[in-house]
Amino acid sequence: MESNSLLENNENVMDKEKIITFIQERSRNGEQLYLRYMVRNYPEVLRDAKKIFGSWRSAIESAGISYETVMKQRKIWDREKIKSRILELHSSGKDMWYRAVVKEHKDLVRAAESHFGGWREAVVASGLDYSKVMKRPHQIWNRAKIIERIKELAKEGKDLKYDSLKVTDRSLLYAIEKYYGSLGAAFEAAGIPYSRRRIQRGAKELKIYTVKTRLRSEKNVGDEIIAHAKDEGVIVGAVHYPPKQNGYIFVECESRESLAKIIVKIRQAQGILGDEISREEMQNFIYGPRDSELQEGMHVIVTDGKFKGEKAVIKYLNKMSKKVTIELIDQPVVIPVTIDETECKPA
Repeated sequence: MESNSLLENNENVMDKEKIITFIQERSRNGEQLYLRYMVRNYPEVLRDAKKIFGSWRSAIESAGISYETVMKQRKIWDREKIKSRILELHSSGKDMWYRAVVKEHKDLVRAAESHFGGWREAVVASGLDYSKVMKRPHQIWNRAKIIERIKELAKEGKDLKYDSLKVTDRSLLYAIEKYYGSLGAAFEAAGIPYSRRRIQRGAKELKIYTVKTRLRSEKNVGDEIIAHAKDEGVIVGAVHYPPKQNGYIFVECESRESLAKIIVKIRQAQGILGDEISREEMQNFIYGPRDSELQEGMHVIVTDGKFKGEKAVIKYLNKMSKKVTIELIDQPVVIPVTIDETECKPA
């Protein structure tokens, strides 16, 4: 759309004329302009508009548009409305791939992430097979592919910061959050220590704080923290999402006071819990039991139970039940044995 191209070519700075043109073009296209939508999707435009006009309302009215009309645009989403809209888009032949939908229907995607925990989950809840309704190829990620991709990007000298990956390789970023919980954990697994990356960039060491959020709003809160930090001039290094815990995120920030100044502006954030924590504490919370080392085909040693001390090979790994099926190597008869994943370790 023209308004998007205008935004991309302004080098992150918009003057009065560009802001008015941006607003008028979005209005003609029937696109959303209410304040919260702008905070989530166009924080740079909102920032420049407030500097020039004093408020977003004044900017809207300077463009010749009634602010009351803009406020009426806002949709109050619930789970049924989201599913209905998804089915409507699918019936019209739209590509249901995340990147395709988010370009034209950001409000729908954000609502799906808030109510269902993610776009894929919302599509599945609507009764559709996500792998079949996409028109574009979808990368199937696992830990090995994530590590391979990180090393490949590092070798090419690509920018691996969170904000850059969010634009250039969102699929990889989401896979990292799913399998590792944070960029730091994934980089360390790839042999690229996260702390070393920070020193190389010349950034000072930041403190880590635990932020409580509404359930299924973790990514929305993280995105808004980063957006508000830029507006306020607050240094935020990274946001970490624990894969097994809902309602909490870890934020690297220069101080508790600076983070608190941002948190009060975010409706879905419910405060900072306690004081700063160490990186080791955060990683223990993210990882939990060290089951991430286990893979099918791996040689292991049984550490507990009646087969303690025996060498074995993992034949099947059930991540849901936390069980592994192994075959003992030194037994005369090969018999599959199922044990808890905590009862073995890599040989």
